[in-house]
Formats: sequence, structure tokens, C-alpha cells
Amino acid sequence: MNPVEFIKKQVINELVKQGASPGTAQNAADYAAQQYRTTSAIGKDPFAELIRLAGAMAMKHQVDFRFVMPRR
Repeated sequence: MNPVEFIKKQVINELVKQGASPGTAQNAADYAAQQYRTTSAIGKDPFAELIRLAGAMAMKHQVDFRFVMPRR
């Protein structure tokens, strides 16, 4: 499994666990993977930044979904 596939899988799992529809989670995961591919310096914790971006994207696409950043 390459890093992009791992990111997509983890983002989808987290968003569906929080109540997003599978389609919304897939779109958000694709967006997070695209950000991973195009951004060279994401920060100290790249997964946290990508899940935050995916959660924001999911909230835009699914009105009744509210993303809460998971605690680590």
C-alpha cells in the first residue's frame, strides 16, 4: 500500500465513523490525497492537516455533517 492509498483509506474510515456518507468521504479523501501529492511541506503532522482539510471538504458537501478533529 502506497502513502496515497493509506491516506485515502484512513480519511474515509474517520469520516464515515463520524457520520459522513461514503460518497462524501470518498470525495474528501480524494481531495486530501490531491493535497498530499501537490503540497511539499504540510507541517509537523501531515496526517492531521490532511484529515482537517478532508473534514472541511466533507462539511461543504454534506450539510448535516459536522467534523470533529480526532484526538491523538
